[in-house]
Amino acid sequence: MRRTLLSAVVLTSLFTATALAQDSKAAQSPGYTDTPMLPDGKWRVHDSARPHPAVAEPGPASGPVPAPKDALVLFDGTDLQHWKSNDGDAKWSVADGCMTINGTGDLRTVREFGDCQLHVEWASPVEVQGESQGRGNSGVFFFERYEVQILDSYGNVTYADGQAGSLYGQQPPLVNACRKPGEWQTYDIVFRAPTFGPEGGLLTPARVTLFHNGVLAHLDRPLWGATAHRSLPSYKAHESKGPIRLQDHGNPVRFRNLWIRELDLSSTPAAPSTIARAKGKAMGGSNEGAEPSKGGKVAGGAEPDGGSASARVNPDPLGNTDGKRDMDSDIAALMQQPELADTNITVQHVLIAFQGAPRISGVTRTKDEAKVLAAKVWARALSGEDFAALMKAHSNDAGGGEYPMTKQGRASMVKGFGDVGFRLKVGEIGVAPWDATASPYGWHIIKRVK
Repeated sequence: MRRTLLSAVVLTSLFTATALAQDSKAAQSPGYTDTPMLPDGKWRVHDSARPHPAVAEPGPASGPVPAPKDALVLFDGTDLQHWKSNDGDAKWSVADGCMTINGTGDLRTVREFGDCQLHVEWASPVEVQGESQGRGNSGVFFFERYEVQILDSYGNVTYADGQAGSLYGQQPPLVNACRKPGEWQTYDIVFRAPTFGPEGGLLTPARVTLFHNGVLAHLDRPLWGATAHRSLPSYKAHESKGPIRLQDHGNPVRFRNLWIRELDLSSTPAAPSTIARAKGKAMGGSNEGAEPSKGGKVAGGAEPDGGSASARVNPDPLGNTDGKRDMDSDIAALMQQPELADTNITVQHVLIAFQGAPRISGVTRTKDEAKVLAAKVWARALSGEDFAALMKAHSNDAGGGEYPMTKQGRASMVKGFGDVGFRLKVGEIGVAPWDATASPYGWHIIKRVK
């Protein structure tokens, strides 16, 4: 009896300790498990399981960084002449050379900007209050819709795509370079505005390079669309310039020494989106200038303008071996396009599966390895390689690689397969990324043939 009682006490203690450990882990992992999968097919929006970047301790804080001679000083510590609120004049408090959020709403620049270099100095409150997203929260929004997150992330755990320096709801920073609460921090941001075709289709996505306290946080990172909370980002066509907005999230974050340099990046080649169609000439290597013989067109958008860099297809647009970032942004761009009216189509596809995917056997690659391979096959298809040969060499679809599809039969097919197929014109190529619900078998590189 005594031994039984002792065993019961030990088991109870173990269960209690396990429960406390699980509660502690849950408390350290804010975020969500019921949000949509991001276009790269790996993480959900604000995913609680997404790894947090490593800490990179920056150098000590210093005085304001002098503005270059060609910069426009948006705030010099004296007044808010370059800012306005929703209903007129800017109302944030100005004292001691800084402006402070005071609950009167967001601020917007009076002038509008496109491609630019923006310098922002900010400080979260000295007195720490709240946790996760409730601690020192603000944001810098380009075109009032593409956010670089401001947050006190010094010893403050939140979901990875919501911490300081994140492209909110999309990409965490490479590292956490936050200083202590109350210390001045710097953001140096190069923002490249998205471009749209004459009918509103996305040509090139917005891109961000960010240095946080002098430490690289993003390098030419494409955005999947406008910032959203708990939902997928998406693009909607807008003008080539727009205001920059500073967010009032209810925390008294301070700002000082804001300046901006307008840039003309139109002569710098941007990685094309699938919205720029590949009827133009192929780029790259010894085949530059040659027409692709059996390749595909990039999906969506307007006709190329006679061979400009943004309208041509580069099989390796970013110079990477896996083309990963461009494939992700192209997937998002294609899904912003409406489905075509065609009700009966035929597609070929290459299925890149991974070990553990349902109904898949004999495949040993991991999910990450499958995505890398999918990006390579996608790039090779766009460069003009024979699609049937790519199917034969790489597809894990035991049933073959060519399928007729009807809109009436959508309910019986893989959802992601139909979502992409019915957005493609004949000869165009798109990708249905892995998703546990919409595309559970892996990545589908899809070419419409009829």
